[in-house]
Amino acid sequence: MRERQLIGGELRGTVSDAALVQPQLAWWSKSEDLRLASVRMRAGLLMPMLAQRGIASAWFKAQDASRYRCVVVSKRYDDDTVSQLRRFKRHGGRLVLDLCDNDFLPRSQQEQHLHHVENLRLLATLADAIVTSSEPLARVVARECPTASTAVVISEMPDDPSIVGTSLWDSAWSRWAIAREQAHLNRVAPAGVARLLWFGNANKRDQQNWGMGELARIVPMLVDLNRVFPLHLTVISNNARRFREDVAVLMPSSRYIRWRPSTVEAILRMQHIALIPAQPNEFTACKSDNRVVTALRAGLAVVADPVPSYAPYAEVIQLGEMEAGLRRYLSDPHRRSVDASRGQALVAQSGYADRVLTKWLDVLAL
Repeated sequence: MRERQLIGGELRGTVSDAALVQPQLAWWSKSEDLRLASVRMRAGLLMPMLAQRGIASAWFKAQDASRYRCVVVSKRYDDDTVSQLRRFKRHGGRLVLDLCDNDFLPRSQQEQHLHHVENLRLLATLADAIVTSSEPLARVVARECPTASTAVVISEMPDDPSIVGTSLWDSAWSRWAIAREQAHLNRVAPAGVARLLWFGNANKRDQQNWGMGELARIVPMLVDLNRVFPLHLTVISNNARRFREDVAVLMPSSRYIRWRPSTVEAILRMQHIALIPAQPNEFTACKSDNRVVTALRAGLAVVADPVPSYAPYAEVIQLGEMEAGLRRYLSDPHRRSVDASRGQALVAQSGYADRVLTKWLDVLAL
């Protein structure tokens, strides 16, 4: 048995002798950067688990395309990708289209973005199998591509940021950084101050309907609540400038922390309540449950806007109107603590990762 190595955000090496053979499965994502949650949870974490089952996989390389038996494509809708996958199919390869967002909604009305949606429809009809991260997204596929295969819903693997490669220096630095953040919270948010958390990708300034734009939408509500309940907000993201301009200017009792794989889980566990705002629209309706699961695994209470995939957790989180839900937890810390414990137990149930892997094995048909 050989151990896996991860260097510079990419998988290196293997986890078993079975995986030393030529990869029969390729993952072709928009990026190979394991710091991206979608890449990590829908490809990177699956690779070593598949290797343990004797299925070698790797990131797609055009020069090796003729050797692959199956390709899983995700978030690639350019003409070159479509052309290469047509050739792959003509030579008998199996194609799986993996969707974790409603990419049938164009980013803009520019010709390039509209063309990407058309290419997505082409890939859907070309694919031997389609995987989506949620039931609503599977229904979107059926509506947009009625002649395509019926989509199979497969949730993300439970997250494990530690698979992102870090240097020895970064590991040492992270221990200092975690201690620093704990000391900071003990000083600015001692007993009696509710520690709120928002985590996620900031996204671009013109994408105000998701990312940090969603957080900015509820900051005025947090400011009002802070007049009654002592609050401190921690934001874990990838854009300090957006935080300063959209959040900190209104809420002085807040702190930005850059997302790092070596510190994120420890810092999550220091908080009390995770905020997951999501304005109802065709994009957020298709989101998976991974943000709720990540927060509950860290032992946090969760207050979230209603998203269909969050419904199974309704008994252990505050799901619905965010201000009302947050008020309930701030007014009743015992209820908050009980729900956080119950939620953590719910998502810790054994077999979750194995069930995800079994579904992927059925879809890959290798």
